[in-house]
Amino acid sequence: MSDARPVVVVGGSVAGAVCALQLAQSGVPSIVLDQHGGAVDKVCGEGLQPVGRELLGGLLPDLDELGRTFDGFEFRFPGLPPLGWSFPGSIRGLGIDRKRLGEALRAALAARPEIDFRPGVALRSLERSTSPAEGWRLELGASELHARIVIGADGVRSGVRTGAGLADGARRGRWGLRCRYRAAPPDRVRIHFGAGVEIYLTPLADGLTSVAILGSEERLRSLDASAVDALLGESGIRPEGPCVSPPQLLPHIGPSVSGPAAHGVFLCGDAALVLDPISGAGMTLAAITGALAAESATTIVRGESLRSATARFVRTSGRATRPYRALTSFLLLLARSERARWCAERLFRRHPDWLAWCARPTFRALALSTSDA
Repeated sequence: MSDARPVVVVGGSVAGAVCALQLAQSGVPSIVLDQHGGAVDKVCGEGLQPVGRELLGGLLPDLDELGRTFDGFEFRFPGLPPLGWSFPGSIRGLGIDRKRLGEALRAALAARPEIDFRPGVALRSLERSTSPAEGWRLELGASELHARIVIGADGVRSGVRTGAGLADGARRGRWGLRCRYRAAPPDRVRIHFGAGVEIYLTPLADGLTSVAILGSEERLRSLDASAVDALLGESGIRPEGPCVSPPQLLPHIGPSVSGPAAHGVFLCGDAALVLDPISGAGMTLAAITGALAAESATTIVRGESLRSATARFVRTSGRATRPYRALTSFLLLLARSERARWCAERLFRRHPDWLAWCARPTFRALALSTSDA
């Protein structure tokens, strides 16, 4: 059957919710399919960088009440003094409980009349429709939808990406483990490198600190609560309070893409870019790319050609994510190469603000993403 709504968003987490809510603000109706019946407590670093906080704050007026702000990042590498930066002026990031954010986004989706939110409905398959006007056929099990525009916001194992033929087969990503401690939250997000892992400390509301650990499956599967405590101590981290949530383990692994859009399909979030979590940009990139997908879908509904809107989405999403991709590559180099750390130590000794200067484009990625100059 056909549906009067020309846009279907697959995935109701950060990227999909931002896309649908932005569409609603522009007066464009959409259907949002989400395979989960409720908000999911995903394993992640739980930090929103300033651009992500700005985007989500425009959609969730009470966003800051759900978390705790932080004023910058600090990286601790073996053999180097602490490196990092503070955000300029009044710019702040936000540490936020992942499930609490998911619940707020789902409530916002359900409250908008322009959005037909369908929790617990999974995409079974996606294929080109026989009718060019309808674009794509989405099989949902016992029913189906037809849509001119499909937004793939369904994560690292995206069915939309596979159905649209946009996966290139090369897999990337790592495993992550997350737990929370009742301890005085840090003013910055702190990332410790060593012991074969990276450890993130992110401030949350209610006196909690989120501890996220990145590493290999073999390294992380052996960690229970006591082993996590030992690992933190080995890395020089000694939480003041107890662990209040058991460690949760999850792979963050998916194929890279041949392109983020084609023939009316637009990918956002982890479906579009499986970026190593070392820079803590996952939720922020989901918000940025979700907003860009909404902008492209809106212009198509209002009469822009599919080809023109797709080309602009490819350009703007590439430009908006470039600062985060560059920072991630640099941090991975430091994490994996003793020689790179040796060179960095001498560079930072002469130019202590160099890393902050390199990261500064991430403070203004929103302006980059919305400008097509």
